[in-house]
Amino acid sequence: MSFQDKVKAIVASIRNELERIEMHAEPSEDGGPDYDTIDSLTDLIEG
Repeated sequence: MSFQDKVKAIVASIRNELERIEMHAEPSEDGGPDYDTIDSLTDLIEG
């Protein structure tokens, strides 16, 4: 398994975990985390 394949597997794992968190997330009105940025974050990670 190449280094790139290992990184892709890690990124896929992170994406799955972020999506799981996003499904249960209820952003608060008081400036809590913006869960709409999860896709942007995973796009940045996959770069």
